[in-house]
Amino acid sequence: MKTFIPLILIALMFTGTGCKQNQSDQEIIEKGAAISGELLKALMAELNVEIQKNGVPAAIDYCSLHAIPITDSISRAEEVEISRVSHRYRNPSNAANEKEIEMIEKYISQQREGEELLPQVVTEKGHKIYYGPILLAAPLCLKCHGPYNEIDAEVKNTLNEKYPNDQAVDFNLNEVRGMFKIRF
Repeated sequence: MKTFIPLILIALMFTGTGCKQNQSDQEIIEKGAAISGELLKALMAELNVEIQKNGVPAAIDYCSLHAIPITDSISRAEEVEISRVSHRYRNPSNAANEKEIEMIEKYISQQREGEELLPQVVTEKGHKIYYGPILLAAPLCLKCHGPYNEIDAEVKNTLNEKYPNDQAVDFNLNEVRGMFKIRF
């Protein structure tokens, strides 16, 4: 009887973990959309404050130092792994893999056709991964990601110093910039 009780407790622990793993794709989509929205809101709020205080070039420095800690804090709070991936990345750690590039290209194609861009759930190595498109939805985004010939010279200098192999320019408003990737 003494060994039976610990076995029941262990079984209950695994059952609880299993329930979390067995979330439906729709639940993952809803939770992923909420988390990515929370992250986007947090990042944009911080950037707006920094731009208002110190200008766009300073916001680039600020973003390069604070985007990852903000992302990590939301990841910890939500018990997920959050990242952003792109086919045309600024930071090489955000480079999409081959499969993700195909997904982004599909979003771009769907956007051209006027189709709705819907989040996707992929199961990989026993984990559910939420992918949701990132659109450059605010004119503010174009100050750093817009047509290169329209970006302010001081901003270009800062981008070139910080990211010498930057590919994250020449986007237009509402264009697909990449995807949120949230591993559950």
